[in-house]
Amino acid sequence: MLHEYARLAFADITNVVSVSGHAITVKVLDNLLPDVTAAIAEVAKTKDGIRMKFHSKTPALDGLGRHHGQTHDKLTRAWPTT
Repeated sequence: MLHEYARLAFADITNVVSVSGHAITVKVLDNLLPDVTAAIAEVAKTKDGIRMKFHSKTPALDGLGRHHGQTHDKLTRAWPTT
């Protein structure tokens, strides 16, 4: 599960598309590494071109943060009370 979180959390759209000026080119999906394609939630052909969506990074980043003890589920006061 940790590896899957990392795949989603560190996904980079530039691994899937290239941009030159106003042109966006989708790379050949068959040539992409599994770590890249795992982050893609949807690819659809539309009347305007191609729509591509990635899985949300937020749950993956939260999961990684919890695993590494870097997040708190409850807010705590950082200063002493008197």
